[in-house]
Amino acid sequence: MRISVRANDPGLRPDAIRARVFLDGALISDCFTADEEKGEAHCYARDASGKMIIDGDSIREEVRRGKVRIEIAPLGLAP
Repeated sequence: MRISVRANDPGLRPDAIRARVFLDGALISDCFTADEEKGEAHCYARDASGKMIIDGDSIREEVRRGKVRIEIAPLGLAP
């Protein structure tokens, strides 16, 4: 399954906001696109202190690879 909150992504789904993404069994945050088949999680990058990395006017993005699992929380429950 591929899921994304980005309008230009083929994985765009209205329930993506309720998704939880796991990479190699660990819950990860700040993802905007995840693909189980490709084993990719596209996320915003953070530095060693946990702050988002800013490049000019944008937040740096990174692709994390491994075993990706996506869970969609039921309606009415936050992820």
